Amino acid sequence: MSRTACGCLLHAILAITPEWLPLGLVASHHWSRRNFKNTTAMKKKVNPTRVAISTKESQRWLDNILRTHGTMDCDPQKIIHVGD
Repeated sequence: MSRTACGCLLHAILAITPEWLPLGLVASHHWSRRNFKNTTAMKKKVNPTRVAISTKESQRWLDNILRTHGTMDCDPQKIIHVGD
C-alpha cells in the first residue's frame, strides 16, 4: 500500500559554545509542502542547478543564517554554520 504522507517540516539552528554547551534555538522556519505527490518524478525532470535558490527549500537555511547573525551578540566571523 502506497500513501502520501504530509507533515510539518522544520529547519532549525541550534547555538552551541566551543565547549559544546547548547545555548538554544536561535532561528527556525517551519512549513508544510503544498505538493507531496510525484516529487521524485519532478526532481528527475528539473535540473536543480538551473533553478534559482530563492525558489528552493535551501533558501530557508540561508534565511535562518541571516536571522542567526541578527540574534547572536558576537562577531559574525566567529559563527560557524553546519548544514545538510
